[in-house]
Amino acid sequence: MKHMLFVFVICFASTVNGENFTLDVDGDGEATPLTDGLLIIRHQFGFTGDALVTGAVSEDSTRFLPAAISDYLSKNSSNLDIDGDGESKPLSDGLLVIRYLFGFSGQSLTSGAIAPGASSDNNDLIVQKLSSLLPPPARVQFNIELHESLPQTWVSEFHDMFEVFDAVFPALKTSWAPEVDIYAWVDSADKPFSDKIGDTGGTSINGRTDPVTGEFRLLFILEMPSDEFKFSADHRFSVIAHEYFHIYQLSLSENFFDGNIKWLIEGGAATLESLYMQEYFDVSYWSQQEGTLNSAVLTDPTIFESGETSDCCDDNYGSSVFMVLVLAKELEKQGMSEATAFRKIFREYWLNNPSAGQGNREQVFAEVFNMSIEDYYKALESYELDYQLVLPSTELKLSDIFQTTD
Repeated sequence: MKHMLFVFVICFASTVNGENFTLDVDGDGEATPLTDGLLIIRHQFGFTGDALVTGAVSEDSTRFLPAAISDYLSKNSSNLDIDGDGESKPLSDGLLVIRYLFGFSGQSLTSGAIAPGASSDNNDLIVQKLSSLLPPPARVQFNIELHESLPQTWVSEFHDMFEVFDAVFPALKTSWAPEVDIYAWVDSADKPFSDKIGDTGGTSINGRTDPVTGEFRLLFILEMPSDEFKFSADHRFSVIAHEYFHIYQLSLSENFFDGNIKWLIEGGAATLESLYMQEYFDVSYWSQQEGTLNSAVLTDPTIFESGETSDCCDDNYGSSVFMVLVLAKELEKQGMSEATAFRKIFREYWLNNPSAGQGNREQVFAEVFNMSIEDYYKALESYELDYQLVLPSTELKLSDIFQTTD
């Protein structure tokens, strides 16, 4: 069976003419003191060849030849004049770089490392200069395999959507989620990736341990129903946003899978999904969720904290979405903007790493949302079971939520 294979790796190239220069000298996506910092200070001392690079390039480096590193640093020497004295020197600028990468701040950063005649002898200015030279945070690497059974129009839209995701709410690389393998196919194909993912199917984010290598892999599975293409269902696109958002949530929270609140997990992803469809497809996907709204959200909301207890009442996550939308309204009542309210739900909550296992789930909820989960459930009781009363504004943009602060 033939496959169409796409590998989508987001990277940021540094030029050698000063533009887009970063302190990531060896090109591994990070700026660290004992690789990049050491390369810079060795170069400033005049080291070349093996003396320049030995023990100072990471295993993941993309720039590792001595000549390439020397050329990169020589052509960007003006960017390494950290203190602004017109020169790039090891015992001032190089020392500032390596101290900064080690995490020094205040007087411990600048003491004895500012050259006479420096124009930037202010600590804040030094930090501002150094922080501007840090590389962009590394993204999760997505290894994408799209089967030939998928329509080309869907494949094109898939890649367009991932460009939007990366621009607006990128999933950043972490030690617990460095890579994700994406497999997508139409369900009429006969398990085309069974050699790699076994019998895994449906649409989900999960993990699998390779039976041969023992390596654990995060999987992003899209087994697309053929009827969705036959009838041009909006879900054929919205599900991409939904499942990607779970990767985003996971990239923020190491304990994402540790007994977290289901209505915030799935309701958050389904709300994001609808906002995406509203903004980029001009489709009101809310109506497809509204039809599955169950009165238990008002009378027994705790059942929606678990998938097992809410299977009866949360088709298409319509009830969980309603709970997320009500939470946003309650946060707006505290004086937050609409964008800030959704940012707290979509981002800040997960950044605080809630975990049932660590017993801090309810504490994080209270700290981030300025109310206990019990108080939220009491407030929920006062709402009418009507989507139209809690829908976000049609003017709300994802960039407002993820890239704007009040």
